[in-house]
Amino acid sequence: MDSTLTEIEKLFLDARTTNEFEFVQTLINNYGMAENQTNTNLFEWFNAIEQYKILYSQLSSVEKARIGLLLYSTFFESSDLYRILGNLSYNKLNLRGSPILYWKTKKGDRLLGTGEKVSNLTILFEECKLNLLTKFFDETHFQELRNTFFHSAYTFYNEVYFLLDSDPITVNNSRVNQIDINTFLFPAIDRVIQFFDKLKEQYYYHFNSYTEDKNIYGNFPDKKEVIILGSENGLKGFVVKNTAQFYGEWVDSIVSFDTTYKFWFTKNIELNYPRIEDIITDERLTRYEKIDDVRITDEDFNSLTDLIIERGRKNEMERLISLLIKFGDKKYSTMENESNPFKKKGFVKIILHFYQRVISINRHLNLKYITERISQLEKL
Repeated sequence: MDSTLTEIEKLFLDARTTNEFEFVQTLINNYGMAENQTNTNLFEWFNAIEQYKILYSQLSSVEKARIGLLLYSTFFESSDLYRILGNLSYNKLNLRGSPILYWKTKKGDRLLGTGEKVSNLTILFEECKLNLLTKFFDETHFQELRNTFFHSAYTFYNEVYFLLDSDPITVNNSRVNQIDINTFLFPAIDRVIQFFDKLKEQYYYHFNSYTEDKNIYGNFPDKKEVIILGSENGLKGFVVKNTAQFYGEWVDSIVSFDTTYKFWFTKNIELNYPRIEDIITDERLTRYEKIDDVRITDEDFNSLTDLIIERGRKNEMERLISLLIKFGDKKYSTMENESNPFKKKGFVKIILHFYQRVISINRHLNLKYITERISQLEKL
């Protein structure tokens, strides 16, 4: 677990080193003008888990398990956990963070579910080569465990937790409906506590490290001079120099924290969400254009696909089609080189997913060879 905790430190440090302007925005973690405690769950999440940790340490047996499960489930349910870790990963990749990182579509009609967020996040970790963080979520997050506890679909007997009205949990490649609280549950909760403690420590370490103003450059959206505002209480905001002209005079854009009212305020910043969406969509496309392959279950790519289809912009659609073809072709090539006939056949449905999506959305390109490949695959 020590190496996993070191990777958390590395994620924060790499994000800060690669793109410090985006990094400080990730730390601010505030996406609207509001009192700081009402616009984010982060600080309540910090406080709640600290309270549960105290109770967890004071109890034993089934009583300890109940509080431990409350801690475990609260940890994995927080959107800010995934938003901060996801945006840090984007910053490490020198990409812009996003307040809508886990919206399913551009309409913002719903957030991705917790399982979908975990899937997205672990794919980002793999891209960032943070394999131990991926391993932590793979070995510690069990959707069925969280769901059965929060839905009161469980019982205890002889210090064993029984899942009721639920799919089994996969543990060491075995499907089980019961787990021992001493050998399985408590070690998982202890890993969560260690992860939480390190994440909180690193968040405050970096936030509080900004004790004085610092000059850097950042994209806003073009490259601009930026002053990170520091104080005795840590990060206080930032100033982007010379962003607009009023009556011939250059003015700065400011995000700053009002210590009297505990309020983040902005000055000379137009919250132009369509423009923000344009930038974020372009950067998400660019990210996938740099990747050779993608999983069919990559919810971020699937969400991006839905977003671009809804927007219906010719340039974005053509870039999306090129990505779908690239990923389909990659899997087609892998299939052709596969000697095991059973594994070979397993590729057909996945390849068709990408190629058929191309045909369904294409309005501008001549893709005869894709049609021919679909016909060929459908006969296999």
